[in-house]
Amino acid sequence: MRVAFHVHTTKSDGTATPKEMVDAAAKLGLDGMVITDHDSVLGGLEAQKNCPHGFLIITGAEVSSSDGHILAVDVKENIPPGLSAKETVEKIHALGGLAVAPHPYDLYRGGVGDLIKTVPFDAVETINGHTTLNRKNPAKAAKETGLPTIGGQDSHTTYELDNILIEYEGDLRQAIKENRVRTIKQPPSVIIPRHIRYLIMRWRHPKERLKTFIKRLRKKA
Repeated sequence: MRVAFHVHTTKSDGTATPKEMVDAAAKLGLDGMVITDHDSVLGGLEAQKNCPHGFLIITGAEVSSSDGHILAVDVKENIPPGLSAKETVEKIHALGGLAVAPHPYDLYRGGVGDLIKTVPFDAVETINGHTTLNRKNPAKAAKETGLPTIGGQDSHTTYELDNILIEYEGDLRQAIKENRVRTIKQPPSVIIPRHIRYLIMRWRHPKERLKTFIKRLRKKA
């Protein structure tokens, strides 16, 4: 199975509807997607209604815990934002889902950092398509904890979908738990122009985004 992991749609801050994301992924020949809109499972639920036969949609959400973002994989109910990382992971497990720490040491975006060492996460996203600078090497930290690793594009557009993919056999949940997920990356010659295009789109209001960036740097200092 070749799947896009960590995907956003217009149900949060993505630029394409769930159906548009499904259509784009199917056109690329992918076998499925894991949709994780911010604090909402609606993107995945809607995509399940609009996908071709045999195309895998795993519902989930990127939950805004008070300690940083956490991916709730394979859940069909929303998890309240603002809880601690520990409480959020407990909620995910209670719903039968997997808790993955995305971009844990990203310098700009909210990650849980060293909490991957104390909170019972199921895996760590050690490669993220939108991470440019890390405060610490996530792969090394994951290895120290013994946690399985996974890569995600963190797609917000259709043209980024296949920058970073995951490949596995059998059931994704089991593959994650057994650390059998392989991450596939496009070459820099493909990724960089797409990322520049994405950044130009995102930085339409540079002053506001710069203020946010400075605030987060001060908070992490």
